[in-house]
Amino acid sequence: MTLGWVIVGFLGQFMLAMVLGMFVFATASIIHKQVKLTKRQSKVINISLLTLPGLSAFAGFMLIWFYLHGADALYYYWHVLPVISAVIYLLYLIYLRLSCPKQH
Repeated sequence: MTLGWVIVGFLGQFMLAMVLGMFVFATASIIHKQVKLTKRQSKVINISLLTLPGLSAFAGFMLIWFYLHGADALYYYWHVLPVISAVIYLLYLIYLRLSCPKQH
């Protein structure tokens, strides 16, 4: 991977962090209005507000770190970390929506 593609990947990860932050904020506010959540469930959603964008930023920094230390092409897989975490978060929201009682 050339330095140009590392920079593009780094910037892409930070744009993804912003999108994930907006996604979590919007979905958290919607789910809080629609269903009754326990404190634990609410805490998981609140922690996700910082964790999902943070994982994307972390992946961006890891891309640069591996590039600077001459790692092989396996560091491409760091791009997948925020996507997998977003899918897990979305599945958790679907679970909450289907299993928790509705608010009136």
